[in-house]
Amino acid sequence: MRGTGFLAIWSDVEAHDLTDYRHWLTREHTTERVTTKGFLASRVFRAARDDINRFFILYELGTPEVLDGEAYLARLNAPTPWSRRIMPKLGNFMRGGGVMIARGGR
Repeated sequence: MRGTGFLAIWSDVEAHDLTDYRHWLTREHTTERVTTKGFLASRVFRAARDDINRFFILYELGTPEVLDGEAYLARLNAPTPWSRRIMPKLGNFMRGGGVMIARGGR
């Protein structure tokens, strides 16, 4: 990871909402976030099990303070119509930010 901050999001989605969720995630949401000042990149992971649709999204941030910044808060507080439709469908939703304290590997 390039920055010193991160935003991590966990959520589940029902099978009947999976296509809409994946389209929203890849066509709108992650693009919207990584074009927000201070967001550097995103990674989306899905559980390997076939019986659940559990996702983990990791956003790289320049600094943890990005989450208190005007640009992010403006987008967070003014969701798109598609986001307003998707958000109530997410189960086991958790979102948290933090600071990178160690790096390993190459």
